[in-house]
Amino acid sequence: MSNDAADHEPPTTFMRSLLREAFSRETRNLFIIVTGFVAVGTLFYMFAEGWSWVDSLYFAVTTLTTVGYGDLSPTTDVSKLFTTFYIFGGLGIVFTFLQTLAKAQAKEPFFYRILNRARNQKKDKA
Repeated sequence: MSNDAADHEPPTTFMRSLLREAFSRETRNLFIIVTGFVAVGTLFYMFAEGWSWVDSLYFAVTTLTTVGYGDLSPTTDVSKLFTTFYIFGGLGIVFTFLQTLAKAQAKEPFFYRILNRARNQKKDKA
């Protein structure tokens, strides 16, 4: 083993390459959309229902993933209507994101891709 600094990737470069390998452009875009959708729902429930941000986030996520424990529920007509459209709008996006992750993982597991990339870089240097 060499102690040469050139043999080791800096941690920030490693993390960037890890994220680049982990998510395709399509997956990153879907992740951003899902995150935005959850954020909108969280903010809406915070203001419309007066819930804490944790309760609002929890409700938004359980609603979009169809878990829906029933421990929290909208009380106003506006919130009920928002929730109806929130489900119709977000359900397809969330499931598309999960399906994209599952397809990528089935095709080639994440850590296997990272390991192969590291091996190929070492071969290229030699």
